Amino acid sequence: MPRHSLKICWLHIIWSTKDRTPFFHNKKKCVQVIEIIKNICLDNNIYFKIGHINPEHIHILVDFPGQEVMLPFPYLKVSWIK
Repeated sequence: MPRHSLKICWLHIIWSTKDRTPFFHNKKKCVQVIEIIKNICLDNNIYFKIGHINPEHIHILVDFPGQEVMLPFPYLKVSWIK
């Protein structure tokens, strides 16, 4: 690989609620979930580009750092969202 190369590999991750039951109607809950995901990314040196929440699923776009990227993301638990 050349000395002056740039590697960018974006990873689009999607989570769905169980049975795709609508859960994220409240804007406050949506903001909390995105903040939880941002903090997980920050703690694990993963660049968080953008996130979007629909009533029954979550999308995030992160820069793949060249390691196991899904390991830092445990199951997102409803109890984390107030």
